[in-house]
Amino acid sequence: MRLIPAALMLALALPALFGQKWLTDAPRYAVISMMMLERGDWWSLTDGYGPYFNKPPLAFWLRAASIGLFGPHVWAIKLPEVLAGIGSLV
Repeated sequence: MRLIPAALMLALALPALFGQKWLTDAPRYAVISMMMLERGDWWSLTDGYGPYFNKPPLAFWLRAASIGLFGPHVWAIKLPEVLAGIGSLV
């Protein structure tokens, strides 16, 4: 019974992984994660303009790990958010 909501969320999230429009802050978070991965500095978040301390770093770490594993694809950038949502339902 617990897997039914997770399966429903996965079914609704799959189109978002492969091509739905970006929300306003999603590209910015993707750039922060890619810059963190390229520099190898996982503690100092920057967004191109300077230090970025508006959000806790866990989401950026997960996104950077996904980009490092799968490459800089749109679905790889959005994957940690979908997995976190499914994990919270389970």
